[in-house]
Amino acid sequence: MKRIACLLLCGLALLPALAGAQAKTRPIHQKLQPCKVEGLDEEVLCGTLAVWENRATKTGRKIDLKIVVVPAKSENPLPDPVIYFQGGPG
Repeated sequence: MKRIACLLLCGLALLPALAGAQAKTRPIHQKLQPCKVEGLDEEVLCGTLAVWENRATKTGRKIDLKIVVVPAKSENPLPDPVIYFQGGPG
């Protein structure tokens, strides 16, 4: 369950950052596909986003970040997403 939460929050954290970069690339929401995630009963949206390991130089290796988007269940959800990152050097 911890892994699922990590994936969900990683994906949600990246969506605002992607908004500015979308002028040159296809929007991330078009790359998300319906999927099933262990621990969740409902179908959610899943995908990956390739990012540069060194964002400053934009060269070298790329890393695929897994993204899972779980829509709010409330009729009046708050505007801020819940984001969770796991791993990495801080």
